[in-house]
Amino acid sequence: MLMRMRMSRRYYSSSNMHGDELQGMVLMLQLAEHLLINADKGGVEQALTDSLEIWINPLANPDGTYHGGNTISYPTRANAKGTDLNRNFPDPLAPSIIPDVENEAMINFMRDRNFVLSANFHAGYEVVNFPWDRWLSKVPADSLWFYNISRKYADTVHNHSVEGYMDSYNDGVVRGAVWFQIFGGRQDFVTYELQGREVTIELDYTDQTPAAQLPLLWEYNYRSFLGYLENAFYGIHGRVVDNVTGEALRAKIFIEGHDKDSSHVYSDPETGSFVRMLSPGTWNLTITADGYAEEHLPDITLEDGQQRYITVRLGGVSHAGNLYGGNDIKLWPVPVRDHLYISAGQLAQGRVDISIYNKQGMELRRFIKIHRGEESMELDIQGLSPGYYILSLKDASGRIYHKSFISY
Repeated sequence: MLMRMRMSRRYYSSSNMHGDELQGMVLMLQLAEHLLINADKGGVEQALTDSLEIWINPLANPDGTYHGGNTISYPTRANAKGTDLNRNFPDPLAPSIIPDVENEAMINFMRDRNFVLSANFHAGYEVVNFPWDRWLSKVPADSLWFYNISRKYADTVHNHSVEGYMDSYNDGVVRGAVWFQIFGGRQDFVTYELQGREVTIELDYTDQTPAAQLPLLWEYNYRSFLGYLENAFYGIHGRVVDNVTGEALRAKIFIEGHDKDSSHVYSDPETGSFVRMLSPGTWNLTITADGYAEEHLPDITLEDGQQRYITVRLGGVSHAGNLYGGNDIKLWPVPVRDHLYISAGQLAQGRVDISIYNKQGMELRRFIKIHRGEESMELDIQGLSPGYYILSLKDASGRIYHKSFISY
């Protein structure tokens, strides 16, 4: 993990899942270096590093790569237990798979970060492979989108490589099971189980590109690496929040008449942000969250290379956390002008987080108080325009209170 920036659009790439496919490790290290060197030079690299949270894992199978010692002398495809890690992810068609420790760690890592886009680098062929690997008879709901981003990767490679490089199958692009069918592969796990979007990129027919040829392999591919990252910018981006408090919500974003086989996405529970990468067209979104009324957003038009941003405000009663209200706290005076008092005797002592929202769910004021057992807390709300407001309070035990008030 060589680079991290705190943002909601997260990208992840890894290589050397097969320990003897060595060129991916070198190229991923070089990609990280290239992004860092050019992060402040005004080009696409700065746009990527300024706007994406990028994680790069150049070596996903250290036991296989360093098989037999501390140097890369006799690398093996499998890990120390003899497991092929790219057949070792949970799979609906192979429910008995138990991930080895490397994959268990990778699964936990990916679950915690809600990556919207990822790539998995291999060798042994020269092709961009997109889901599904496990189903020959099924194509993913986003098959056209997957094909187009894979096509762009391969076409960019062709513009900067020698004739004959990455030109197998459909001129360098293939749907996984059309090539050969596998169960327990990572790109299917990420796409089906984690609602991410992942492709597998085979960089070279030989598993171990000679060192003298690695600069050429970088020259062939690095623009495609950058272009693949750019896909995270496009599509429908947005945020799902509580209409009253403005708090972020974990919600399901489903496209009517399109989504199938787990192709929907979820908003990030920490930020409420989501990214739904899609082909050009007109889309009808349905947004649902536990305890909230369903929201329908019809006829969202998307053009090629476009980002559409929306904010979704869900109404209803939230069941998230420990929600209190009504008579649990008191506010006075009512109506209020400059100073608002909150009864505090029943609150857990310690840090208290308080926000004030308008009727549209926009946060206007934020306070952090330390409650030490006093009977009331005072908020200075001078300058707040006359109107109706919602106060949201979270005490040190994690209990959340909502209360309305009127300012004049």
